Amino acid sequence: MKETAQKTVLLVEDEPEVVNIIKELFEPYTGMGLGIEPRATAAHVLGRLFCNTEKPAVDALILDIMIPYGSNPDESVKTRKILGGSADKMDMETGILLLKKIREKEKEENRAPLWVAVITARNAPRVLQTAWELIENSGRVYIKPFNDILLENDIVTVLEIESKVPGELLPRDYKAPSLKRG
Repeated sequence: MKETAQKTVLLVEDEPEVVNIIKELFEPYTGMGLGIEPRATAAHVLGRLFCNTEKPAVDALILDIMIPYGSNPDESVKTRKILGGSADKMDMETGILLLKKIREKEKEENRAPLWVAVITARNAPRVLQTAWELIENSGRVYIKPFNDILLENDIVTVLEIESKVPGELLPRDYKAPSLKRG
């Protein structure tokens, strides 16, 4: 019988190499009740967060900005409409639109904001500013290639799991994320 995770991190990334690196990064924490659930498209995330009542709640989100809307053309068109995306931007900012939808839903349901680690190769100031605004003091932005140690320490700190990162590997000016929610 497989043990179910007590804390769930939804990993939204479409590059298999990045997914494998992040899963490997958090592997030492699986015995401590941490589960990583990979998803590759915005459609899969919408289904997991808003339509799936059987799986445990998501405790944190690792979200790439440039992800596909869906895994096929019909799913992509439907998801683009749900998120309010435009066909001319393709998948360049799908993660931003997805995060906007998540924040809207949280406000509608009067829920505390989910802690979000936004990971991106896009460093356009407008995109980064929008990401920071949507994080609402409940997350961080990591520009690829990002520091794995910081991501690992931030996620386990937020989930109140003892970090396996030696303190001397963290930058001197490192500040752990706030656990204040809502």
